[in-house]
Amino acid sequence: MALVLPFRGVRYNPGPHPMEELVAPPYDVVDEIARDALVARNPQNVFQLELPPRRPGEAPEDACRRAGETFRRWRRQGLLVQDPAPAVYPYEIEFTLGRDTHRRTGLVALVRVEPWERRVILPHEHTFDRVTEDRLRLFAATQARFSQIFLFHRPLPEVGRVLAAAPRSPLYDVRDGQGCRHRLWRLDDPAAVSSLRAAFRDAVLYIADGHHRYTTALNYRRMMEAAHGSEPWRPYHYAMAYLVDAADPGLVVLPTHREVRLPGGMDPAQLLRAADRLFRREALETGSEAPAAAAREVADRLAERPEVPAFGVFLPERRGEIWWLTEEGRALVAARRPPELAALDVAVLEDAVLGALMGMDPETAAQEGDVRFFVDPAERMGRGDGGRAFFLLRATPVERVLDVADAGLVMPHKSTYFYPKILTGLVMHSLEPGEREEAAPEEG
Repeated sequence: MALVLPFRGVRYNPGPHPMEELVAPPYDVVDEIARDALVARNPQNVFQLELPPRRPGEAPEDACRRAGETFRRWRRQGLLVQDPAPAVYPYEIEFTLGRDTHRRTGLVALVRVEPWERRVILPHEHTFDRVTEDRLRLFAATQARFSQIFLFHRPLPEVGRVLAAAPRSPLYDVRDGQGCRHRLWRLDDPAAVSSLRAAFRDAVLYIADGHHRYTTALNYRRMMEAAHGSEPWRPYHYAMAYLVDAADPGLVVLPTHREVRLPGGMDPAQLLRAADRLFRREALETGSEAPAAAAREVADRLAERPEVPAFGVFLPERRGEIWWLTEEGRALVAARRPPELAALDVAVLEDAVLGALMGMDPETAAQEGDVRFFVDPAERMGRGDGGRAFFLLRATPVERVLDVADAGLVMPHKSTYFYPKILTGLVMHSLEPGEREEAAPEEG
């Protein structure tokens, strides 16, 4: 079902520049301030390509065109070089959570872009048209991808065997701003690459991160086929992806919490009275003024009853609480969601709290800034104005993500936060190979 291929990666030839100054986090987890800081630190940072800033009065198309010109100039100057032969790129991340050290091993390769209805690559979240339009403009102007779609798959023992046996001579060994260690190397042995292709042939792939990247690749393929007809293999049939085994112990999902602006005219006491209809409320010892301790207490309390949808709630000027969903609350969510979604804490929050208690449309509220998302309570809680509430959630298990995608469903926005994020700029894919053309691979 899935076609996974090697490619001739385009990579930084850093010279005197530390790779830490040239790579970047994914574009969707940084704001303009962080983006500008990275580029100010080194003007040859990959965000000059992946997230080009718009000058005053400049159209989005012009910023994308400049990114394309910069990409081609850096290749001519030798800052970016293309590998001489197709390869896959094993990619290992070592990181610490709490007191434990973890390691996640995957590989970067090309994956054939398939329409959703073929169910070869499955999503678990919605996408927003505005984001995919921006990405499509950039891709059309640069003819390159600077970051990967993050995919995972059910266990494939042969893939693990090949990666474990691959010689390890890292091309790059980089630490990101959170202290995670990223190592990338090349694997171009024909027998190993052939084994990987065969192992993935019957696999279904699941999107962890990069729904907008994949949707952009799919839209671009459709656009090119509409213009040129359905031709045999073309580079735009493929997207660059990072693939990881779902059973890898380093595949970690962190919870994504919510900061919600209370609707006009609703005070905390009113919300609590309404909540008693759908939730059983239990007081916490810790308040939002001690966010790290509050997060630990919420996690410990929620771990006691994993089968009951629940979350921590911190309202203005009130002690924190745990809200456990009651049978009446379950019936309300079950009437709106299929079983695979009705048991998710994030779905309960959207339907029973944002919808039923606050009268919000969750998607509109997120787009208008009435709902904001965060991972680290210490960085967000206690800093909002008095009209905001904080909801601390549990992580969505990987197996739940698989079940939802297999059922052809999608989760609420920001239901997962896969950690650590993969770096942008370690290896890139150009649809314009340069002096030496790539041979079209067989699709059989």
